Amino acid sequence: MLTPSQSISHPPRPEPHPFTPWNHFPTPLIGRETELETLRRRLAEPSTRIVTVTGPVGVGKSRLAATAFNDVLPTFADGLSLDLSRLDSPTELEQTVHAALAESTVPPGRPDGDRFLLAMDGCDRFMDRLPSLLTGLLAAHRHLSLLVVAPWSLGVYEEQVMRLAPLETPSLNGSGGLAQSRGLPSVQLFIRRTRTVRPEFELTPENHDAVARLCALTDGLPLAIELAAAQMKLCSPQVVLSELARDLDVLTVDGGGTLSSHTSMRSAISLSLSRLHDLDREFLGQMAAFHEGFDLPSAVAVTGLPAARVQHLMERLVDMNVLYTGECEDGDVTFRLSFLTRRHVLDRLRETGGLERVLRSHAAYFLQLTDCLHGPPGTDERERLLPRLRQWTTDTLSAMGFLLDDGDHAGALRLAFALRGYWHGSGRVRGITEMLERVLSGPEVPERVIVEGRGILGELLIWVNEYDRAEAHLRDSLKGYEAAGDVRGAATGLRRLGSLAMYRGEVVSARELLEEAVGKLAALNEGYEQALALRDLALCLVMLGDHAAAETTAERARREFARWGDDREEAMVGCLLAEALWARGGAERALLRYRTALEALHACGDRAACATGTERVAVLLARERSVTDECWRTIAHSLGAASAMRSGTDCSPPAPLRSAVADTVEQARLRLGVREFAECRARGLALTPRETIGEILASSGLTSPTGRAAPPEDGPLTKREFQVAELVARGMTNREVARSLGISEWTAVNHLRRIMRKLDCSSRVQVAGWFTRQGRPVGSAGRQT
Repeated sequence: MLTPSQSISHPPRPEPHPFTPWNHFPTPLIGRETELETLRRRLAEPSTRIVTVTGPVGVGKSRLAATAFNDVLPTFADGLSLDLSRLDSPTELEQTVHAALAESTVPPGRPDGDRFLLAMDGCDRFMDRLPSLLTGLLAAHRHLSLLVVAPWSLGVYEEQVMRLAPLETPSLNGSGGLAQSRGLPSVQLFIRRTRTVRPEFELTPENHDAVARLCALTDGLPLAIELAAAQMKLCSPQVVLSELARDLDVLTVDGGGTLSSHTSMRSAISLSLSRLHDLDREFLGQMAAFHEGFDLPSAVAVTGLPAARVQHLMERLVDMNVLYTGECEDGDVTFRLSFLTRRHVLDRLRETGGLERVLRSHAAYFLQLTDCLHGPPGTDERERLLPRLRQWTTDTLSAMGFLLDDGDHAGALRLAFALRGYWHGSGRVRGITEMLERVLSGPEVPERVIVEGRGILGELLIWVNEYDRAEAHLRDSLKGYEAAGDVRGAATGLRRLGSLAMYRGEVVSARELLEEAVGKLAALNEGYEQALALRDLALCLVMLGDHAAAETTAERARREFARWGDDREEAMVGCLLAEALWARGGAERALLRYRTALEALHACGDRAACATGTERVAVLLARERSVTDECWRTIAHSLGAASAMRSGTDCSPPAPLRSAVADTVEQARLRLGVREFAECRARGLALTPRETIGEILASSGLTSPTGRAAPPEDGPLTKREFQVAELVARGMTNREVARSLGISEWTAVNHLRRIMRKLDCSSRVQVAGWFTRQGRPVGSAGRQT
């Protein structure tokens, strides 16, 4: 990048294009093809006066702007680039800019329309002064076009803002494989930069998870990725990842590891945050306790500030590229700090003694949520919270850990009881069982806490296949309930023991326990606990072959879960309904119902339940009378995909299903041969849940036709709303829906909210389920013309 003195020293160049190029970057841009073409096109447009490239620190703003500047400069009569970071005062800023324009070969009054391009980088220190200065320049120089690299937009008349987003990173929920990661720009950049210090480096199955996590934890910021790759000369990705988890300063180089002016991620973040107001920094400190983002109501609850004040703070921090935005299942906007910024803020709080206060407020907020969850179904606040709790798994565990460390065992248990269902398939169950054991072994723990704690602990141990330990805790818990005269607790204890018997495959005993629990919970009007018992009872009935009773029982459970707004449990029961339907000869309809249920489980983030459902489908397909070789290949793909889904979840399926899956694996090996089965299963490991479902449908002749379904004439939705519902059923985000239909993202959000009100749905998953229940295929939705 040129210093101010270099920029205005204009060496003679051959006509007709005398210009001063930006510093040359010797390596190619990765993953910025679309943004580069957009910026070139904007700058080339004669009507463009000013383009401001903004984005978070380390996102590569200067690199993109420099490449575009050098590419388009030959189309201008003249041009200069200035590095304002080397200037010391507003006066020097004005003198430098005016001197640069004085060197131009295109005088302000020249009538022939020749254009002059002035690029400015390093503007951070002069954001207050630049708007008025540039407004004056544009008014005085009618052939002047400006390219500005700034941390946020300037608010200048005719300004075109180009907000540069981080590079796409791998998903950490297990939905992507090695081949998918290789195609992501963040991974490509990491590999390219690593090979500069270790030329033989390759992305392999062994290091893939660590590389994916590194790219995700560096937030897709090119600067952070380059700094991480610079550590790879003597370290493995696993070691760099481990060090980054402990210390942000690992992202530091002495010199040649990056072309950026920043050589440390911490110093770059510190500089960007130094521009904030004190209230902004205080707000970020309070919200940094959230691992997985927050929304407006949670920010209001934690900070105690008026909603209008909090909204203004968040809008400003989004505009300044400090907060990232996302969307929840219900279409509402969520906010988060980047992982690296959050780490820096927490480190500063730890140094200044403010961390405990922030973590206490965070834990108190989640304790407040338990009261809402225990309240009646259907309230607006409860409906808002349910989809967020699926995103807040790490936050609830963090809150639980803080309460334990603080000696609040009862509070930790309240969280465990209220949120236990959201932890299934999260990969955190064993960690939670360890926390609960700390609760039970703590000093002076009240007896009621021990009794309830043993019950919850036993239920979680069932999921991780520790049946003997589970039984000991569950029987002790039941005895405690009975001794205390707690009728509701005793009924719940029976339900838990019935679930354990069902998981073990002791189906007759499980049926008896669960039927007794259902009767007692119904008498107590305990709707949700009764639904849990009905769910397990329905599965017992499926195992016993009583499919008519299973369907009736499962439908009772589904209606109750729907009343409580529990999409995950409703989807799990949907798998049981599909299996009962299959047994009655409705394989085609059953597969379609399985698709809805599995996509809902995938959307809920419960990979273990999604794996269980996929395994059930594979087993059912293998039991069909005439199974083609192609179908056996699909079964092998499905078993591989289920294995990948279950990996890292620490949750096991019931013993009878494990046995059935083992038998299906052996059948597939015999039919396909050991080698072909292994190849098919390996291919399945790379499939996402949605791709797996598509293969199952295709092999069964149930692929959906292309084209958009038409809404029923007497339906509750308009034509446009029906189109939006279809795209939501296909798993599209609001942004993807908007692009497909050629509408704005906010219009798509508003359509979705109206759909939810009309259908009495509380989430996207329920909208998708409604659409599929109409008996209509989910087609491919092109742009509406």
